[in-house]
Amino acid sequence: MILAKGLAKLQAGSEKTLGNNAMSKNNQLLDYQDQINLLRKLIELHPIYGAGSQKESIDIIEEILLQNSWNDIYRDVFKSKELINDKGYVSIKDFSEEFKNDTELEKINLISILDSGFDGPTVILNGHYDVDIVSNPHLWEHRDGWKKANIIDNKLYGRGSSDMLAGLTSMLYVANSFTKKQKQWGGRIIFCAVTDEELGGNGSLHALKVLAKKGYLNNPDDCFVIIAEPSDNIIGTESLGFIHFKIVIKGKSVHMGVANQKDNAIYKTYEIIENFKTIITHATESFGNTAKQSIKYNFGIINGGKDAAIPIGEISLEGAIFHPEDISIDKLKVNLRHEINKFNSDALIDFSDFGFSGFKSSQNKLSRILLDTRVSGDIKEGLFPSPCDARLFNLYGISNVVVYGPGSLSQAHSENEYITLESIKSYNEHLEKALDILLAK
Repeated sequence: MILAKGLAKLQAGSEKTLGNNAMSKNNQLLDYQDQINLLRKLIELHPIYGAGSQKESIDIIEEILLQNSWNDIYRDVFKSKELINDKGYVSIKDFSEEFKNDTELEKINLISILDSGFDGPTVILNGHYDVDIVSNPHLWEHRDGWKKANIIDNKLYGRGSSDMLAGLTSMLYVANSFTKKQKQWGGRIIFCAVTDEELGGNGSLHALKVLAKKGYLNNPDDCFVIIAEPSDNIIGTESLGFIHFKIVIKGKSVHMGVANQKDNAIYKTYEIIENFKTIITHATESFGNTAKQSIKYNFGIINGGKDAAIPIGEISLEGAIFHPEDISIDKLKVNLRHEINKFNSDALIDFSDFGFSGFKSSQNKLSRILLDTRVSGDIKEGLFPSPCDARLFNLYGISNVVVYGPGSLSQAHSENEYITLESIKSYNEHLEKALDILLAK
């Protein structure tokens, strides 16, 4: 009944912005309505890279944890320069001019421990509170829809609604329910709200260093990790890695009156884009069929030209290749250089330091528990088709890691990003059932 009333109340104000969505009883996160209110608040704050709204988001989450008497709440303040020599560190300064001072920027994670007081496993619920930028706000169907958190036809809209503020708030809501039944379970729950997942995962890396120092990772075989990225009903036991590349294509700038098509770098660039799938296929011929079929790519940035009447003399084309964990990245890079040059001698591909591996987990006990407790027959084990922070837990010997959360990855970073309320409710039910089994005394 509380849930039904809560949804009716939210839907009645679905075209309004936030401001008055109060939590129950001093931010205690008692029911599903509280979760939705929290999710809407975080969407409105729009906690993007380097923004003050990241601190505001952490303040709100920390207050909820304090009001619900978690055992240990730690505000993890750090700078990325502390991680430069770490194996899992990802340098993002070469990705864009915007990130050139990244190592000096102060960042915040929030780590909280809920200990039952009884022996049992350690469950880490890890999620990022940073969201992607909105580069084309005018393309959203509703004005300022990326931050208004409208609920329309049982869909909650806004940047980060799917990726992954819904997953983050679901984990917090479900974990918080265990504060009310501490005598019924054993072990500990660690909730980590981390920054910078959208840019390589250095937030999770620093959180892991903190947890290791505090002794929480001493028994990796008894650690279980859920990362609630939107996974389309897939329990991800593997994910893709990431390579950032730039192709420079040279043309010929000549007088407009004598120029011809072959002088213009844009036509050479078009040929490379059109044939890139074939180039990738040739570059991966020595890899297994599964690896070849899993490789994806995108082009995201194109630059070149200064005069509309003169052929473009040089174009830079930037993109990303997403690859399975079990291929040789170095070999792939060598092969791509060869294939690009063979296709067009006027083109050169290079790779920045902004990239990282995927992850793969076999014999995963956590995945089996999630499969056994699933609330829908559509839920199955498989590949999470994107890079994420899961690989970092493998660095600490933790193999029971899954990427599994509410929503669809196809909505992530998109115009009119949304998540259905039904997927949130279903995920909450499933997660609580699985944790009840995993943490049973």
